[in-house]
Amino acid sequence: MAVAAGFDAVLVRKLRIRGDIRPHGTDGWRVLAEVGATVVQSCVVSLEDVVTRVDEKTSRVFLPKGDVPAELDFAPESEDDPDPLPPEGIDLGAVAVETISLALPIYPRTPDAVMPDMGDGEGEKNKNPFSVLAALKDQAE
Repeated sequence: MAVAAGFDAVLVRKLRIRGDIRPHGTDGWRVLAEVGATVVQSCVVSLEDVVTRVDEKTSRVFLPKGDVPAELDFAPESEDDPDPLPPEGIDLGAVAVETISLALPIYPRTPDAVMPDMGDGEGEKNKNPFSVLAALKDQAE
């Protein structure tokens, strides 16, 4: 339940992380893993369940805090920027949750979800509420 709440999801049916943690440099570690999950979210239009399957590969480097550069190179072709190595160790659950959250749709929708027609703003039902108030004010005067 806590993982689902972190994703703002209804349910996480399956979650797995499989891979290796290898030494990196003199003091660092590299996590190479495959992360998978089946997540149920609510459709932003109909509130029906939307099931999303996530299968992602991740590669993360963790270095002691003093070894993480102050300025990072964000060039797309560069190796992943390192994360500081937490004193309590690498939390593989946190790595999995972050990987999945980045892969989930921000606005999940069922395939048949249709946004309601808001009209062209000209019809009585679709008037701007402020223009309706202005008209009422004109009538009162």
